[in-house]
Order: sequence, then structure tokens, then C-alpha cells
Amino acid sequence: MKRISVILTLVLLMTLVIASPVLANNGNGGGQSRWTVGRVFLVGGQQNFSLVGTISEVGSDTINIQTINARFAGQVIAVQVSDGTRLYQWTETGKVVISLDDISVGQSVNVKGKMIAEDYLATTVTIDVPLYCQ
Repeated sequence: MKRISVILTLVLLMTLVIASPVLANNGNGGGQSRWTVGRVFLVGGQQNFSLVGTISEVGSDTINIQTINARFAGQVIAVQVSDGTRLYQWTETGKVVISLDDISVGQSVNVKGKMIAEDYLATTVTIDVPLYCQ
């Protein structure tokens, strides 16, 4: 009886040792975890976001977006832009690089970026994307 208990204990320990690295990576076997929370993605402890909507205001370093995303639907989200933000205009032949001065209220927009604390920091802003493509 004592021998069976020892064997079962060893099997349990071996299972835990083998399963621990996989469980630590959410079962994906890679070094970073990733899962979706609405349209905000958590990648290795850092939150990335994707917003779709219409531009409701343009400032010197901020774009306000009236969102149509399922999670944010109807909300106005202020997104910060910086010198590192890539700005594009969608055309039928591809994206064209633009500046913040080329962006105006009422244009459709797709924004991708990173959340730091409560701030939305844009990494890529693409305007005039047809809503059926978003």
C-alpha cells in the first residue's frame, strides 16, 4: 500500500513538472501570452488596441474617435498621436503617407496602438478606410 502511494505521488509530481511551463504560457508554448478582451489585446503584459470609427475632433496631438467597435460602440475615445505615429490615407491602390494636417472631422478611421495606464497611444492611424473593410 505504501508503494502505491509513493508511485502515485511521483506520477503527480512529474505531471506538474511537465505541465507547468505550458500552463505558464497559457497553453500556447510561446514566451508571450495573448488573448482578446473586446478589441483590446493583452500581449505579454502590454495592452494593444484597435479602434474603428469616425473622427469627431482633431487636436495638435490628439484625435477623438466616435467608435463603432462592439466593446466601445458609441464612445468617444481620445487617442494621442506623436512623431512616431504612422499616419496613412487609404486609397484603392494602397496606403499613402499623410500628416496630421491632412486629417479632418468626419473621416472614417482605423487606429491601432498601445494603452499605457489609461492613455491610448496611436502607433498607426489610417483614414478613409471604407467601413465594410474595417
